[in-house]
Amino acid sequence: MIRVQDISFHLSDGDVIFSHLVELSIDNYVGEITESFSKNSIPMTKVYTRLGSSAKNTSCEAFSDVCNAIDQICKNLGLNILEVNNPCNCELVDSINQTTILGEEIIIKVNDSI
Repeated sequence: MIRVQDISFHLSDGDVIFSHLVELSIDNYVGEITESFSKNSIPMTKVYTRLGSSAKNTSCEAFSDVCNAIDQICKNLGLNILEVNNPCNCELVDSINQTTILGEEIIIKVNDSI
């Protein structure tokens, strides 16, 4: 069974970037992200882009890939990540590890809508 963790990144302009952490098999994880969407116009169907050409050995490494990609998008647009939400629990990377990777200035939520 493939496990997936949904994570949304809320940006300083009010937009949201959605991501997945996917456990392809034991010790094989990848991150995926969408384009950014206005909080008021989130489509039901989203297209995810897989990051990197190879799987990572840990879910934290895949989460770091997602964070780095979104951070680069933010830098290019002059934005910041304000909040990270895990709407369906934290199956692969818990909130403590997310705080360690992102820093304590970013709010981490678990089981909150969107």
